[in-house]
Amino acid sequence: MKTKIFTFFAALALSAGQLCALQVRIDGINYNLNETDLTAEVGNHQGSSLKDTLIIPASVEYESKTYSVTSIGSSAFQFCANLKSVTIPASVTSIGNQAFYLGTTDTLRVDYTGDLTDWCGIMFSYWSFGDYHLYINNEKVTDLVIPEGVQNIRNYAFSYCSGLTSVTIPNSVTRIGSSAFERCTGLTSVTIPDSVTNIGGRAFHNTAWYNNLPDGPVYIKKFFYAYKGTMPANTSFTIDAGTLQICGGAFSGCSGLTSVTIPNSVTLIGVGAFERCTGLTSVTIPNSVTLIGVGAFERCTGLTSVTIPNSVTSIGNSAFSYCSGLTSVTIPNSVASIGSSAFSYCSGLTSVTIPNSVTSIGNIAFFGCSGLASITIPNSVTSIGGQAFSGCSGLTSVTIPNSVTLIGVGAFERCTGLTFVTCYAETPPAIYSSFSRQDTLRVPYKSIKAYRADASWGNFKVIQGIGATLIDNVEEVTVKADTTTALFCWPALATVTHYVLEVYTDSSNMRSFTFGVSGEMITAKMSWTEIEEMAAQHLGYAYTVTGLTPETRYYYRLESKDDSGRVWDSKSGTFTTKSSMGLTIKTAPLVGVFARAGKIVVEGYAQCDVSVYDLTGRLVTQRTNVTNCTLEVPKGTYIVRKGKEVGKVMVP
Repeated sequence: MKTKIFTFFAALALSAGQLCALQVRIDGINYNLNETDLTAEVGNHQGSSLKDTLIIPASVEYESKTYSVTSIGSSAFQFCANLKSVTIPASVTSIGNQAFYLGTTDTLRVDYTGDLTDWCGIMFSYWSFGDYHLYINNEKVTDLVIPEGVQNIRNYAFSYCSGLTSVTIPNSVTRIGSSAFERCTGLTSVTIPDSVTNIGGRAFHNTAWYNNLPDGPVYIKKFFYAYKGTMPANTSFTIDAGTLQICGGAFSGCSGLTSVTIPNSVTLIGVGAFERCTGLTSVTIPNSVTLIGVGAFERCTGLTSVTIPNSVTSIGNSAFSYCSGLTSVTIPNSVASIGSSAFSYCSGLTSVTIPNSVTSIGNIAFFGCSGLASITIPNSVTSIGGQAFSGCSGLTSVTIPNSVTLIGVGAFERCTGLTFVTCYAETPPAIYSSFSRQDTLRVPYKSIKAYRADASWGNFKVIQGIGATLIDNVEEVTVKADTTTALFCWPALATVTHYVLEVYTDSSNMRSFTFGVSGEMITAKMSWTEIEEMAAQHLGYAYTVTGLTPETRYYYRLESKDDSGRVWDSKSGTFTTKSSMGLTIKTAPLVGVFARAGKIVVEGYAQCDVSVYDLTGRLVTQRTNVTNCTLEVPKGTYIVRKGKEVGKVMVP
């Protein structure tokens, strides 16, 4: 099913692209003409017997219209073994995958009519060329000097350019893309300025410069570029302090790596940085890291636990896919998106906590997590990607908040154990064959008809209403607050038809719930006799408000009303949610604890332990048996335990 869906999407995208493309052949070259913006893409000649010299023009004429040649399509001249020389015009801004991969041992001559600045602006794709020599203004480029002003050397910009012998990069460059100089076999000298803040994976792999380096860790400036050679078994590796980035593929395939210490200076873990490190059992990511790249820990089958700090804002596609040993993961409330396939095939994963900062769950994000027993999706999520939880055969229940408007194709297909779905959305979200098993569905009472009438949701065997639970022996309104929830209990009154509960911190942050006398989350009719009997029996209601913020003071108001809207009873009060660690927080500042820019400074007269937590209760950093210390943390609010005292600190 997975293959079919992706094939369908790919075919749909291809069809959409071809709708506005006119395929023509002009002067022996195939083009796809876009009649909307009058641009031309060099089309497919794969395996064709062409002349040995090819000149691609900057523009072509067709039916009295001029089209600018701006791109060379994927595989355009792949396996065209006769081709020896090609001229590419400066009008070209993109060259597709393996466009000039000839499949021969010959070296292609590439003449470019623009300058090096223009060449650095081209969007290259996966191995656009096989082995080639680059000529600018009929002069072969060997000692490459990137022009001042260029900021980004794009992915694959010079890969396979075997004629290069040296490269000098100016201070204007901040990024060197993935595989930018890979397989430049003649490259022996590289000069990189301090202005560079990002180096992509394999940027210099298979160059003479890299091949001549000794085996072991390779650093470029303050970047951990790669571990070269075979890593010995049972290696515990410590990355140098001050390192800013772990480059893509840096430890790829290092099966001997069992543990790694990442310093608090690292901000980025690159694409596939630890992929296939099958011996890696645990990793602690410091709170300096903001991005975990695509496939960063993919197929780390020995990984059982991972700590993701609250500095991380994005978990990349396939970041932890196929980590079959991973049993639990807590995603911090700094993360806004969970990438496609981020945790797919983590078959050992039994629990996952998704915070209310996440707005989207990517396609196949938890695909094949057969051990996952339950999942609660927070009220911040608006979309659940296609096949996001497909194949989670251990999943028995799922709760979908009222914020969700779209559930993708097959999001819960092959969840053979899923018997109970709760959806709080009053308007049925758009779904597309999202559930392969449709047993019991709980929705807001007033939306039951809409769900039953929906072509997809209506296929559930049982559709029930959501609301408060009826309970015995309730005499008064009570509130029991926890860290992120508050349980409200209140008595049934003989004179009312509905109850309105409001919970708020201020007028702009209010949540309101309306319950009928049966507990349903709408106003509903019931006979006066039944209402009076409930009151006489001292029956009441219990409802838990979720999604609250730990350690926050809330106000509430509960009004009991009749059909006319008259308020027969009103109760109000306040409550404070608990600290996520169950600690009593001092309202006065902690003595000897000060906040500085990016730091918490502790000064004292006796040794003690100092621990710093974020507001979810996750340990950020700690020191033991210290009198004075400085703890570096990102900007934010923290809970600090100093000895037996606990207080809140806001770091600017």
